[in-house]
Amino acid sequence: MAEENFFVPKSIQISSLQRFGRERKVRYFPESSAQDYAIYYGIKLCGHGGAAIFAGQVRSISVIMKRFLEIARRGFDLSNLRTSENQLEIAKLHWLFQLHYGPDSELTRSAGLGVLPHYSRLPNGVKLAVEYALRKRDISLVVCTTTLAEGVNIPIKYLLLTTFSNGNSTMQIRKMQNLIGRIARSGIYTEGSAIITDTDYFDNRKKQTGGGNYKWEACKKMFDYRHTEPCGSAILQLVSPLKVDYSIRFKGEAIAKYFVEHYGAPDCFASLKEQLKTAYQQRVPISRFQKYNYMIEQKVDQLEDIIEDIENYLCYICHE
Repeated sequence: MAEENFFVPKSIQISSLQRFGRERKVRYFPESSAQDYAIYYGIKLCGHGGAAIFAGQVRSISVIMKRFLEIARRGFDLSNLRTSENQLEIAKLHWLFQLHYGPDSELTRSAGLGVLPHYSRLPNGVKLAVEYALRKRDISLVVCTTTLAEGVNIPIKYLLLTTFSNGNSTMQIRKMQNLIGRIARSGIYTEGSAIITDTDYFDNRKKQTGGGNYKWEACKKMFDYRHTEPCGSAILQLVSPLKVDYSIRFKGEAIAKYFVEHYGAPDCFASLKEQLKTAYQQRVPISRFQKYNYMIEQKVDQLEDIIEDIENYLCYICHE
């Protein structure tokens, strides 16, 4: 694949933003960051088809939403996000987010602009409302995590990739390719585009320092089916032993039974973490517990994501 196919077009009009109070520094949009470029292209392209900004982790969604709110407050034109046809639906979504998160949340305020989030830990009713609004073309821009790749059939024409990481680790190639496969779904759009908004990948592709050439090669592998990892079973993880360190494992059968009996409880996952930590602490020296107990948090969070993905898929199927 030619390197030029990865190049992020830089036909960007840099705008000065309004200053407030005694501010002296002139602020601009977009600034030289992957997230700002993604926001810029999202605003410009969403009028031609559904657009999604991919954030590697949930906390990045909050950062991106805050940036939307800042440039709106400073007078940047966001009229592409709201049209006369979708004003009522956006108002309904804004009200829905206000019920769940309160009026001051950045998720609520950005929903009022016409920018909606999509990630696994959104309440299922909210998530379904966002997906429905996308399918009906009432909204045209979402900020999402990899949940977009979990079989959700929503109309996305432009996917803006701010990163190739998923939290603290590099995303699996097959998961990235599955995410890209959400673009231009059959019967929705005839074509679509995945745009990498971190220009450092291309600009530093020939540099030996800072891992520039290595990162570029890793970037290209994300789009090469020959490097795709073998598939695993997410459902199988729910009944597999939970490994904490090199010797301690908890029985998958017992954890699966716990989920069956306690999934409806508000503290289901938090309670499981505490129970596993207590059991782990009783079986190992304190130094080992302090070193590895964080693994329990991560493992249970992964199981929670799997269960919520399954729940989301079932809700989607039943809704259809």
